[in-house]
Amino acid sequence: MTNYTFEEKKALMEEQMSKSWAEIDAIFMKHSGHRTFTEKVYADDWVSAKWPLFELFGQKLKLTKTVENTLNNEEVRNSLISVVVRPLERMSEANERDLTALKVLFSNLTLDEFKTNRISENKAVLGEKLQKGSKLSKSLKLFIKDKKYLEKAQILFSQTNEAMLARGELQASIDPIDIIMMSKNETRDWNSCHNIFEGCYGAGPLSYLLDSSTFIAQIVFGKQKDIPDKIWRRMCMIDTTMSSILVSKSYPSSNSNNTNALKDLFIETFGEENVATGLIDREDIEGQVEDMGDIHYNDITHQAMSKVPMIVLNKQKYKIDAKNDTETTLRNPLKEGAFSDLEFLVGVKELTSPTMDFNIYDSIEDGGVFSDDCDGYDDEDDDDDWDLD
Repeated sequence: MTNYTFEEKKALMEEQMSKSWAEIDAIFMKHSGHRTFTEKVYADDWVSAKWPLFELFGQKLKLTKTVENTLNNEEVRNSLISVVVRPLERMSEANERDLTALKVLFSNLTLDEFKTNRISENKAVLGEKLQKGSKLSKSLKLFIKDKKYLEKAQILFSQTNEAMLARGELQASIDPIDIIMMSKNETRDWNSCHNIFEGCYGAGPLSYLLDSSTFIAQIVFGKQKDIPDKIWRRMCMIDTTMSSILVSKSYPSSNSNNTNALKDLFIETFGEENVATGLIDREDIEGQVEDMGDIHYNDITHQAMSKVPMIVLNKQKYKIDAKNDTETTLRNPLKEGAFSDLEFLVGVKELTSPTMDFNIYDSIEDGGVFSDDCDGYDDEDDDDDWDLD
């Protein structure tokens, strides 16, 4: 094993950053109007904290995998409403009747119909007959009467349809831009309390940036933007021995395809002979998860989920021989004390603000690192996210 100096470690890691510290400062200025000094404040601590994960990932900031079928029906409908309906609402010639009809149409279609742009079976919506095999984009004219509005809707729908057919990239990442912007989007509406500009735990991503445990799992679509165009993400925590990973809640919603893809990414990276996966009960592991401070919101220690996906990278060490993703794969070894050596140290006790104006010890009750209002926290449970045999 090569013994690197600190400066060599820093150079190796920083050359793989998808956004430099200066570019991150520019993004902060664009979205907040504040001048920041992220390299001076965070770079050295990030390198020290994340180097073990960097080595575990094969001296990479990201493990990646091409994925498909990353959206469920509800997410597709929400995407269509966000990308198609909302821009139309801003058109002066748009009328309420056409908007309502479009929303009703979208609510009566399946994921396959959205993806293939074809009606899969004869059906009637708002009294209009849709014939099996007909193009969905052409059927829009049955529901939108204004021709100019219809033309715009068809263009927007085609663009959205192409995006749904495109492949996404699943990333397990310690790249600063991915962690810092874990709950901020430019093209999608969802966020969480960790939105760095608006969330009541807006400094949380900086707490995760500087710990030795946290990395982000996300699926990114499209070309590189200032802020990664995430359609889904989960926060992951690795223990101090680098042998086991706990997976936090999904945002914006549960999607077993995406979580299974994450599991497959680690199996492909570390070998099926080494990796075990399954669900465990939160109360059986939460005592081994320690929040190093109160800056972030940990779904496990705040009891925001009752079942926790777990990925073990060394199943021989824990004598795991059961099939992956069964009810007993990891629950039985956990109850028998196999994982008693695990310790998850999450976040940091305090940090300096990116503007270097103040120190942060707690949640930012006024919202975000740069203030505003706190939108609260959605503690919807996430029990059924991992398929079990």
